[in-house]
This record gives sequence, structure tokens and C-alpha cells, in this order.
Amino acid sequence: MACRFIQVVALHQATASLVMGGSNDACSFSWNGLAQQVEVAGTFNDWRTPGVPLQKYQDEFHMVELMLPPGIHQYKYTVDGRWSHSECAPVVKIGMHNVNNVVLVKGDLGGGARLPPPPAALVVQTSSSVADDAVHTGT
Repeated sequence: MACRFIQVVALHQATASLVMGGSNDACSFSWNGLAQQVEVAGTFNDWRTPGVPLQKYQDEFHMVELMLPPGIHQYKYTVDGRWSHSECAPVVKIGMHNVNNVVLVKGDLGGGARLPPPPAALVVQTSSSVADDAVHTGT
């Protein structure tokens, strides 16, 4: 439960500044790292490959701006033909081994998609509180 809360909060914070107008909004995708060819695909294009190519600006920086409808979009990059997610963007885990990046695109003045509000409080149990529990329960 704590991990899910942290992912929702990270997604909420990372995308809070994407408040733009219009039915489709500009969303930038970038990849840092050595690569000859980088593409992006996701729920916004039904995961079709080849994906949308990113423009190479420098040896280690690629970028593209896409117009996306409001909503939560999952995506991944293909870097020189291999699927990869960015370590610099929020992620969502699908099953045990698949990780996708995720972005929230808000519509007209913040309309469109909305994240559920984060839980009011997060209780994190540390190793010292575990030891305290063991003392109190006699284990």
C-alpha cells in the first residue's frame, strides 16, 4: 500500500505543472543517453511500432513534442530498437516485470483527467518501530 501511495504522490507532483488549455495539449518527451535512434510509443498511439521518432539535438539528448488528449498516458521508448523506460520520469508497474512511464495531461485549464487525491497520511514503519512492536507484543 505504501508503494502505491508513493507512486500516486510522485505522479501527482511530477505532472502538477501540466495545466494547459485546449482539447489536446503539448507534451514533451525526452531521452538522455547515447543512442542513434529513439522513438516513443504508448497508449496515445496504441503502442504501435515504430513509435514517434525523437529529434536528436546532441549526442546524448533526443526530444519530441506531441499533442495529446487529456488523460493518463503510459509510454515507453525504443532506444536503438530496444524497449526502455526513463529513470527520470514517473513510472507504473504492470505485473512483476514490466515498467512503463506515465504522464498526466490536463485539459482546458486543468479540466480533463484528474488524479485521485492522495491519502491523508502515510504510516511508514521503520526497523526501530518494528523492534518496538516486538517488545510490546512479547515476540
